[in-house]
Amino acid sequence: MIRPRSSAAVLVVLALSAGPAAATTNCVIDPAASSVRFTAWQLFGLPVLGEFTAFGGNLSLDEARPERSSAEIVVDTTSVDTQNPDTDDFIRSESMLDSTRYPTAVLKTSAFDPSSAADMLVRGELALKSKRRPVAIPFSYRLSANSGPGDRRVIADGSFEFSRLNFDVGTGLWTSTFLFHEPIRVTVHLEVDCPR
Repeated sequence: MIRPRSSAAVLVVLALSAGPAAATTNCVIDPAASSVRFTAWQLFGLPVLGEFTAFGGNLSLDEARPERSSAEIVVDTTSVDTQNPDTDDFIRSESMLDSTRYPTAVLKTSAFDPSSAADMLVRGELALKSKRRPVAIPFSYRLSANSGPGDRRVIADGSFEFSRLNFDVGTGLWTSTFLFHEPIRVTVHLEVDCPR
């Protein structure tokens, strides 16, 4: 179920760097502290900043072999919030996200690739509107100083860009990259509590 400001637990594999491993781990997102934000650019390079306030997902975490873990993240595209109702309606419109026909965007992971003690590359597939495309999302992470004796709080941050036209985000007049620039940047901040 999608809940406001709940998060995809995709990065909790990062908690493996602290404490002994177990067969599986169920981690809890701090919904008030997590976010999925985006930046798009319109005419003359003016930025459009916003976020999705409803998102959720599930994680199958293999602590012994984190690279075998998997996650599915679901974003409610109707929950877009740019602090401007007219802009929100435009982004939800048929020409852009077409949220009436495609109310969700889904990320399914296929690999978790640790690159260092503080970084991980998450590979998977993004399904948006009727299109599916591979994505690779680099994340950095750290353990919070506020981790308690029973839990590890993992703070993770990731960002990636994708081509909106590869997902038919912008049809008709809005295929013009002069009126609406091509890349869209997505930034994810997660705060996750994992039992030791």
